Amino acid sequence: MLIATGITVLLVAPVLMPVPARADTSYIPAPATAPPTNSTIPSPDARLTVTTSIKYYPRGPDFDAYIPTAKTTPRPALIMVHGGGWAGGDQSELAPWAKQAAVEQGWAVFTVDYRLDSTDPVAWADELHDVQAAIRYISIWAERWNVDPDRIMLLGDSAGANLVALISSVGTADPVKGSAGGGGRNLAVPIVAVAEWSPPTNLAELVPEDAASPTSCGSDPECDFAWNSSAVANYIGCEPSVCPLAYLQASPISWVRKRTAPSFVANGTQELIPLSQVQDYVNALNADQVTNHFVILDTALHAYQYGDTIWPATVSFLSAQLTARAAGTSPASAHPHSAAGATTSATVTTASMIGAGIIVALGMLAVVVLRRRRRSQKRGRSSQR
Repeated sequence: MLIATGITVLLVAPVLMPVPARADTSYIPAPATAPPTNSTIPSPDARLTVTTSIKYYPRGPDFDAYIPTAKTTPRPALIMVHGGGWAGGDQSELAPWAKQAAVEQGWAVFTVDYRLDSTDPVAWADELHDVQAAIRYISIWAERWNVDPDRIMLLGDSAGANLVALISSVGTADPVKGSAGGGGRNLAVPIVAVAEWSPPTNLAELVPEDAASPTSCGSDPECDFAWNSSAVANYIGCEPSVCPLAYLQASPISWVRKRTAPSFVANGTQELIPLSQVQDYVNALNADQVTNHFVILDTALHAYQYGDTIWPATVSFLSAQLTARAAGTSPASAHPHSAAGATTSATVTTASMIGAGIIVALGMLAVVVLRRRRRSQKRGRSSQR
């Protein structure tokens, strides 16, 4: 299994095109307007101020801010991204832990919404671009919330975990507009660490083959039920055989490299996300010597459903990465999502356009390898039973 995965990454990763830009023109990566100051809602806890429905680009989605009232030096920020199969959910899903992090850890916390398949006809990668834009917005206006823009962390559950896992490797700069940002700040925001609860890491393995169950689900009924609903194909906008490169681009395992941010990963043994593909993702992190902590929960619960159980370990990991950052590692060297990183992305874009035919061919070859490996795994499991 590991050998096959390693071959796939070796063939495809060096020539992956940066995540594509959307075709619509409503996307504005560097918002010109400041966040509101008069949309706070009453909080039952005097230690906390909550501001809702902050638009991070015109006509786009919004986020809520949970800010400690205590006066301190610039504080770390935790940006939370909800799940829902890229088709549902909203920022209120993670509100209980946002409040807890703001009150108990003293972090500024932001719960981010993004456009969903249920209301947005544009296929991937607009969800990713929205979250990237929200992170940049919070960084640009960090002073408004007394946030240290060099101490930003991410947490996502389920579909949100997929998005933050991607950002942990590809960064926050818009792949087309590069490093030219507004507000006097670069579009590439350094990320200290990410936490991923039940992340879909290899999307092609979650699409049923020939109306059968996804082979990666094995005997997991929760996984089997969820992915037979065609959620991933709806999200990407096509089947893996039609657009293999898009599946590779949308899969965090394709992007893992030494610069990937330190990662906390959790998954259940019998839940919607097959444990095997999350284990493969962690193996890839280990192969590139990326700091990580992997927690396997003996449960069928999924993502935020086990949030209370996993929260202490999540906070412990994120706090440890903040401490490591404070120990003297500069933001640029600790995580190269800097101006240089954005320039590299722009260079790769040009090269990829020149070799697009080769890239697609390699992408299709990679899907064939994945398909054969999955059939082999299925036969192996059947013989064991």
